[in-house]
Amino acid sequence: MSVTAHQIRTMIAKRHGVYANTNMSNEWAVFFELRNGTGFGRQSRYADAFALHLWPSQGHRRVAYEIKVSRSDFMHELENPDKRQWAWGISNEFWFACAPGVARPDEVPASCGLLEARGDKLVRKVVAQQREAADLTINELAALARQCSPTEIFRSLRWRYAGKDMTEEQLAELIASEKPAAEAAEFERRVKEAVDERVSKITESLATYAAELESAGVEPPDFMKRPLSISRGSQTLSAKRWVEQWVSPGPNLSDIEAAIRTLEYSERQYSSALKTLRGLRERKSTHNADESVEAIEKGAQQ
Repeated sequence: MSVTAHQIRTMIAKRHGVYANTNMSNEWAVFFELRNGTGFGRQSRYADAFALHLWPSQGHRRVAYEIKVSRSDFMHELENPDKRQWAWGISNEFWFACAPGVARPDEVPASCGLLEARGDKLVRKVVAQQREAADLTINELAALARQCSPTEIFRSLRWRYAGKDMTEEQLAELIASEKPAAEAAEFERRVKEAVDERVSKITESLATYAAELESAGVEPPDFMKRPLSISRGSQTLSAKRWVEQWVSPGPNLSDIEAAIRTLEYSERQYSSALKTLRGLRERKSTHNADESVEAIEKGAQQ
């Protein structure tokens, strides 16, 4: 199972006691996606994670992290050292926090450390060198202050979902992971509605044709009768299921349409014949004529 950037951020927070009910939780402030200032018109640099020790007795030690969850991203980082220069300069320790297999110890730049995710913890593979850190500028302090604003604090609140505490970011990741399934379910629902609508129209049309044939004195085929069941060998299918499989969108749609056209033609022929027979009956010129009419009418109905 692959390790996500969010999981590594959680491990960094735990490393500094953010989620612990201990004194350590009061020692550190941890920031994620820390920018090198506020406002526009400047080249923005970021620290994926930045931890500031809050005790003067510890010299307000600062630790910066670069999070990598893919090998290609790590190699790109090595090719662009300027990208991490700002975070490296304002920290006493700089660490690469990586998913397993992303970075080898011999590839880590000088003075930087390597942490590898194992389970729910970060394990040291290369120890970061302790250095003097540059003083924070007013722009950098403003960036820290922005992350302490009520808006950012609200974003960091934890929410309850399925019995678990989750951050807004975790909820967003969950929604993103569930989205394909939701889209597939929505697509399936729309397809089902379309099929049901088409099946309903076809069964209504068949029922209409059956009624018209019955009114013309013609016995409708079995599949045109009320949609109860239609036997196909040893298998019994509901009329709706039969239409779904063999008419919509099954392979026999053209055959059914041809049959309907034939039935419509037959209906016109039978209607014409019955009209003629009724005319003959009305005339009733002789007893023999009555018998002839009845015989012809009986033959037509058969």
